[in-house]
Amino acid sequence: MTFSQYKSINLFSYSPLVGVRYSVTTDQQILEDMDQHGTLFCRSTIELARLTKLADPAQRLQFGLRAYDRAPDESSRENVPLVWMLLHYVRDLEEWSHLQPGAALNIVVIDWPQGTGYELRAWLIVADNALQAASIPALYSARRSSNNAYKAIDLPPVTHS
Repeated sequence: MTFSQYKSINLFSYSPLVGVRYSVTTDQQILEDMDQHGTLFCRSTIELARLTKLADPAQRLQFGLRAYDRAPDESSRENVPLVWMLLHYVRDLEEWSHLQPGAALNIVVIDWPQGTGYELRAWLIVADNALQAASIPALYSARRSSNNAYKAIDLPPVTHS
């Protein structure tokens, strides 16, 4: 797949329970490598399989979120390869092959505890501008209250302060 040249690729991890957990801007090369199963993709696949002992990208991301949330401090959180886990997860989504041209690709992954794991949802949003981390809770609230019949999602209410 050939991608548009995005000026920015922005990754967000958000939980209605804890707020914006993670926000990072990355470059076009990582996106193309992920899509073409290039060197970075292959290396990260091997590393994530070794680290998590899981094959499914959604399960790997759940593992990473659990490790991130349970980390005792910021330096421990930095050891969780959440960027790669997020990218591997969205790479497997159907929407990945339908990305439109635009200036910014915003990847928003939301999660909340469900049983012993996490329920995951992702939005791949192409826009004229990069989303800011502060706007993610409002985006979530708007999607939560939307009457869009395209894909009904029972999203939990925001409980973080």
